[in-house]
Amino acid sequence: NAANLEVQTRTGSDNTPDDGSGWEDWKPTSGQGAEQQLNSLDTVSPIQRISTNSLVGYWNLDETSGNRSKTTGTCSSCTLTDYNTVTYTTGRIKNAGQFASANSEYLKVSSSSDLQTGDVDWSMAAWVYLDSKGATRAIATKQDGSTYEYEFYYESGGDRFTLYINGTTVVANTFGSPSTGVWYFVHAQYVASTNTAGISVNNGA
Repeated sequence: NAANLEVQTRTGSDNTPDDGSGWEDWKPTSGQGAEQQLNSLDTVSPIQRISTNSLVGYWNLDETSGNRSKTTGTCSSCTLTDYNTVTYTTGRIKNAGQFASANSEYLKVSSSSDLQTGDVDWSMAAWVYLDSKGATRAIATKQDGSTYEYEFYYESGGDRFTLYINGTTVVANTFGSPSTGVWYFVHAQYVASTNTAGISVNNGA
């Protein structure tokens, strides 16, 4: 069985049970990178956290309309511009962007040095919810016209989450076919030293 563990320390010099006033704030353990709590304990259990070490950008897409701002990360000009009126719906955590394929709705940011990949290690992840599977659905892409540097997407023909990068296609075959109406945590990565790409769903294969 999977489990989640949070560790909190109590101020004081003895082992007396705490009376409710001596617990320290939640924080990473010594030696770990800084973490940012993204949602409060009152609304999400377990607490959702991400590491901010080398984080270029995190977008929670919590806005109800218009452009979507970067929540945290080093990217300096990374507001996502709204095209064709992306709306919102109830998300995995708070709100989520609602993209209607029939209206060609998407969010876009101009290319910058912060967003270049190239021959470096990188990864990206997203919570994805499919309303339907009648066509290919983009998660994140980097392209110049019809030329793609990478494409992270659900491919309807093979019915799989898929990553394309620099002429190589990696498919989440071990996970298999995703269902509609279910949230999935989909992660893609590239390792420069071995020139390999990978994709996982729900932290599995």
